[in-house]
Amino acid sequence: MRNGELLAAAERQFDVLVTMDRSIEHQQHLPRYDLAVVLVVSVSNRLKDTAQLVPAIESVLSSRIEPGLLYRVADGATGP
Repeated sequence: MRNGELLAAAERQFDVLVTMDRSIEHQQHLPRYDLAVVLVVSVSNRLKDTAQLVPAIESVLSSRIEPGLLYRVADGATGP
């Protein structure tokens, strides 16, 4: 499934897509989708590298998120 297909399928069932695909913001026109995207930026996708970001991810997910926007979570930084 390509990103466009994934986003179209995801928007039918979810409010938010959490991903580590850094190219998604450049390859997709996110405002077109009725879905917010949380981009997790870490050295790797290993648990030891991403575990520290979980509180920031939870914070974004519990805040008022807007469909069509990308929220970046990276080593202490969050936001659209």
